[in-house]
Amino acid sequence: ALKAMQEQRSLTAELFHANRDRALSEMKAKFDASQREKQIEVLEQKNQVQSVEIKNKGLQRIVAILATLVAGAVAVTIALLYRKVQESNRELHETNLKLEQQSTRDPLTGLLNRRAFQDMMKFRTQMAERRATDPITPPHALVLLDIDHFKLINDTSPFKVLSN
Repeated sequence: ALKAMQEQRSLTAELFHANRDRALSEMKAKFDASQREKQIEVLEQKNQVQSVEIKNKGLQRIVAILATLVAGAVAVTIALLYRKVQESNRELHETNLKLEQQSTRDPLTGLLNRRAFQDMMKFRTQMAERRATDPITPPHALVLLDIDHFKLINDTSPFKVLSN
């Protein structure tokens, strides 16, 4: 009976160890499975982060390209506007020269008019100090000639130009 009892005890101990080992291996399998699931979740999160980073890099590249295109368009627009301003300034300068000529010359004879004379006299007056110190510059003179009844002389002149 002792032997049977010892055998029973050893069988019970073996069964207990077997059950314990089985339970331990099941728990270890469950633990390993949960660890794998956590690793899978971490890897999925890493994949999501990397895919978002890839998308961000792509968007940054697109933004950089668009910024470059906008900068190029702005540069071209500024260059065109600058050319247009230069052309307008050139035309304005030419027009100002024409207006200056028209305001100082008689349209029929092309001779200087009273405005041109007044401008020259202002300039000459400002040069008065310079003339006093510079003996080479000759003095200035103005001669006015008034011809009475010039129309009669002009109408009977042999140099009269016939107009068509």
